[in-house]
Amino acid sequence: MELFIREKIYFTFYKIFRYLIIILFISFSSGQNTYSISGKLLDKDGEDMRDAKLNLYKSNKYLVKQEKSGRSGKFKFSKLKPDKYTINIYGKNGYSQTKEIDLTGGDVKNLEITPITKPGSRYIK
Repeated sequence: MELFIREKIYFTFYKIFRYLIIILFISFSSGQNTYSISGKLLDKDGEDMRDAKLNLYKSNKYLVKQEKSGRSGKFKFSKLKPDKYTINIYGKNGYSQTKEIDLTGGDVKNLEITPITKPGSRYIK
């Protein structure tokens, strides 16, 4: 009887150990690094550009996220997978800009972008 109980305990520990290994493997395989892009938008006079619309596209031209610049012109895109990205910026009074970002080496911080006025152009292709 004692041998039967001991075998049952070993079998239970073995099952628990096996499930823990599977859970650890899944968590490590899906735990890819994520990065962020942050910065500030400035107008032609160096003033903060608030309420500008920012569209973030992956290298395959897939729209990933949309943000608006805050009161101080700051913006942040977070939890991004390593890749090359394009930011399209649309501000008031026709201000716009496109910026290419390589996010394969880590976070991109403190970008300062000054959109320009393009007469007759509302959106960037």
